[in-house]
Amino acid sequence: MSGVPAPDPQRPSPSHRLVLPPLIRIIAITQVWGAATGTWPVVRQLAQWGPDTPIATALLLSGLLLFYTFLGTSALFVLRNRDSAIFWLAAAQLPQLILLQIPDFLYRVLPGAYLVLRAGGSGLGIDVGITSTVSIRWGDLGLSTAMGVNVVAAATLWYLASGLSLTWVGGASVPDAGRGPTRAKR
Repeated sequence: MSGVPAPDPQRPSPSHRLVLPPLIRIIAITQVWGAATGTWPVVRQLAQWGPDTPIATALLLSGLLLFYTFLGTSALFVLRNRDSAIFWLAAAQLPQLILLQIPDFLYRVLPGAYLVLRAGGSGLGIDVGITSTVSIRWGDLGLSTAMGVNVVAAATLWYLASGLSLTWVGGASVPDAGRGPTRAKR
């Protein structure tokens, strides 16, 4: 035993790169595609914003634009092998998980590839697509009650989260790339 104290663990540098499995690359590519195909209609709608546009619509469109920017940026950082982006890409799956439809409200945010299993007033159903679909509406819509789960987002979240183990370094939480799908090839 020597009298030399152990060095404090250092936070990985932002340029720390990791070799990622091909499945994570495929996930990231589909998320970039979803961000791109979702951003274009939102930008077109924002360009049509005028004095008669309700402020709630402008806020909702701005929020969607931020979401697509966040999704695309985190996916691009994953493609650039930044292991810290895995956590943020997993977090971007959360708004994509559910479809909720009640008579006065509809929520569906599906960027990129999706497979939605839904159950409701019209029975069981499956929705499949490869481009972004967004529907957030409220008011007297006359819809039946239904719920759904985006299987692609749920599987992506599970896969990405299974490889995340957070390590506390200097009071901050940083991803630990020691296990799961983010493990570096040795």
